[in-house]
Amino acid sequence: MGSIDIIDDVQNLRASVIASIEGELAKYGSIGRRGGVPGIFRKFSEMRHAGVFDKEIMEAVLEADINVIGLTQCFNILRAQNPSAVREIIAEKAIAKAVSMAHSLDCVAIANIINSLPKLGVKKCPRELMERAMAVSDHMYGKEIAAILSALPKLGEGKCPKELIERAMAVSGDIGGQTIANIINSLPKLGVKKCPRELMERAIAVSGNMNSQAIANIISALLRLGEKKCPEWLIKRLLDEKIIIGRQFDQGVYERFVGDLRRFDNFDEIKSALAGSSSQVVRLLYEGLCVPKSQLREN
Repeated sequence: MGSIDIIDDVQNLRASVIASIEGELAKYGSIGRRGGVPGIFRKFSEMRHAGVFDKEIMEAVLEADINVIGLTQCFNILRAQNPSAVREIIAEKAIAKAVSMAHSLDCVAIANIINSLPKLGVKKCPRELMERAMAVSDHMYGKEIAAILSALPKLGEGKCPKELIERAMAVSGDIGGQTIANIINSLPKLGVKKCPRELMERAIAVSGNMNSQAIANIISALLRLGEKKCPEWLIKRLLDEKIIIGRQFDQGVYERFVGDLRRFDNFDEIKSALAGSSSQVVRLLYEGLCVPKSQLREN
């Protein structure tokens, strides 16, 4: 396909999207209320795969009477774009739109938007969005809480909102393995000194569903929370070769395991437990723990 064909396709897509916007406004009064949104954003997706980020279409959508679903889709699209001056301009408009609509954002939308902010180069969360997140925190579950907590340190926040901690404790029984690990990993970054009992008990209960990245997050968080010894349940989890096999156990995760496990006071106990494993992949981790610190630094 030549460049002229691509230009023609983009112009056709633009005309189609603008028509969709106008039609949806005429029919429903806002963008995103009914079936029009999938069509509009499918065209966005087509353009993205063609390597085109169309500023005019995004601006047209944001300037229209867009609703919560449509606004969330805009942030998803912006987040997928490579950083550029054009993306920054559109992101500013999308954030301004989100602030103006803050009172109507539900817990899923506000979590998605706040989580998007650091990826769009934003250094501080607008007050209106944070206030809305706290106002709807009683409706949040693990994924929404984790999404917000992971974004806050990157937005310059040094204190964990008590509303989110209390809600996480209240719904801890419904939180999955990767999500609880992400929540616990965020706590020390937000000034929390001790992990709430309900969250740690949930982490233990669902540890069998955690992948190696989640286990690495838990280990790092425990160290930052001042834990001196690696808990017995975590040592047992390290003996499960399933967390080491697979693409999630990449070099970065391996190095985190080797580096962080050395910092526990019961490092010799950890090493002895791994040494007794007949699993080849667990032995690989054990051999990493046997490498002298000086050699690790040199590598």
